[in-house]
Amino acid sequence: MAIVQDFAHMLAGAMVIGVFASLLTGVQCSNGGVCYGMIADDLPSPSEVVQLYRSNGIGNMRVYFPNAEVMEALRGTGIGLVLGVANEDIGSLAACPSCAATWVQTNVRPYYPAVNILYVAVGNEVADGAAQSILPAMRNLQGALAAAGLAGVKVSTCVRYDAVASSFPPSSGVFAQPYMADIARFLATTGAPLLANVYPYFAYSGDPGDISLNYALFLPGTTVRDSGNGLLYTNLFDAMVDAVHAALEKAGAPDVRVVVSESGWPSAGGTAASVQNAQTYNQNLINHAGQGTPRRPGAPVETYVFAMFNENKKPGEPTERNFGLFYPNKSPSIGVCYGMFGNNLPPASDVVQLYKSHGITNMRIYNPDPRVLAALRGSGIGLILGVANEDLAGLAASEPRAASWVQANVKPYHPAVNIMYLSVGNEVSGEAAQSILPAMRNLESALAAAGLGGGIKPGTAVRDSGNGLVYTNLFDAMVDSVHAALEKAGAAGVRVVASESGWPSAGGAAASVQNARTYNQNLIRHVGGRQGTPKRPGAPLETYVFALFNENQKPGEPTETNFGLLYPNKSPVYPITFR
Repeated sequence: MAIVQDFAHMLAGAMVIGVFASLLTGVQCSNGGVCYGMIADDLPSPSEVVQLYRSNGIGNMRVYFPNAEVMEALRGTGIGLVLGVANEDIGSLAACPSCAATWVQTNVRPYYPAVNILYVAVGNEVADGAAQSILPAMRNLQGALAAAGLAGVKVSTCVRYDAVASSFPPSSGVFAQPYMADIARFLATTGAPLLANVYPYFAYSGDPGDISLNYALFLPGTTVRDSGNGLLYTNLFDAMVDAVHAALEKAGAPDVRVVVSESGWPSAGGTAASVQNAQTYNQNLINHAGQGTPRRPGAPVETYVFAMFNENKKPGEPTERNFGLFYPNKSPSIGVCYGMFGNNLPPASDVVQLYKSHGITNMRIYNPDPRVLAALRGSGIGLILGVANEDLAGLAASEPRAASWVQANVKPYHPAVNIMYLSVGNEVSGEAAQSILPAMRNLESALAAAGLGGGIKPGTAVRDSGNGLVYTNLFDAMVDSVHAALEKAGAAGVRVVASESGWPSAGGAAASVQNARTYNQNLIRHVGGRQGTPKRPGAPLETYVFALFNENQKPGEPTETNFGLLYPNKSPVYPITFR
């Protein structure tokens, strides 16, 4: 079986955002927007970023401090803005009403209403003693806005979720510090919402033994009953938001609205941080936000997805740099899966045009669809072409059937359609999984017989039921089991070096020159691509191919003497390159 060249990178990339257009155009003004973080040195200009928001139908933006270039770029766009006050400015704004007036004259008055400023957010997750300055700063800024004739701009603050104590069950939610009750009552008098950063990811990753991953991802299968009021919860996001609602009620501010000022899921860098889980969470969050919560049914929760970009200078854990929907070059950080389980989807030609208009260069489909394949002709879009699960048994049992499949679904289209890989099934489990390898072998033979063996490779994907990560080759899965063992031993920071890996060219089952060349060449390309593994994406894996020579005196099974890249006379056992 050929190990698919760079298949892990491409397939993982194809699974970040289910249908890219539905993810981004779902972030409309009524239900929120996307946070624009700028802790990076490789981001596009503010004018380009604003255009990216507009071209993707993103109705609202949150920034963490005033930036004149961003404010100018937002003029006349209609994009709603949550304008942040930097944490380091809060002390002076609290102590000095004239400082607050100057801040408003500098950062609000020149832009509003040409810039649609929705709220001024005084600080972000301010903690400890500095938090005592939040309310005085809010009061001074609200007074300065009123004095400037800008009372329509509301002042609030963004709190970290641990501002709520005793959050389970949700009805027991109460603010952890007395100053939060004072803030809540101030908001009640001004009509402003409380902005709260709500991350089911961090709740799950901190307690994966007690919190179901499906519950955190809005997936079915878990229902939690609130013992305090009998309400039923099917996802962690609602439970966390309703704990904030409960805390507001206990503080005497039941009518203060909750705006989720940050929520998202990282695509790399930590427990259950994967492209697939990030796609699942963010898409389901957007779909769900308009429905309200069990405590506030039918009341949409204005929600801001964190974040627009991966920010390469953001401090903290690796997850902090992997929340973005886009790479800094403005391309989606992914290819896009084109699912077709719907009776109200646009025609395939429109979908292909949508991919092109958004600069999405790769597509995955789950079964051959002649309309999609025809629409892809000449587009240049790279395609992962799926083999339906129900076809696996027939393809595994019959070489002629595999040949017919290739003649019907590949030969008429390639190379006009840029078919990169065949994905043989999708998350096949149980007894049916026994058909995957025979089907892959038969399809690979059929591709070779059709003159297509050099460019298209069959592969499959396996999902780790423990963390949701998707594996497309055994090497990555084996390396990540070592990573997991190190984590469980309390040594998560220890790097793994693959000190030996190779494939024999003779002497045992599947030991052949062709398989040895395929494995070793693809191993070199895979680790040389510096994509890392699903558990450690982007972390280059130092790897040593075993071995330079066939060693004729090596003890053990016959395979042991046949791992060499070279014969002892220095001639190659098979051609291979390290470039």
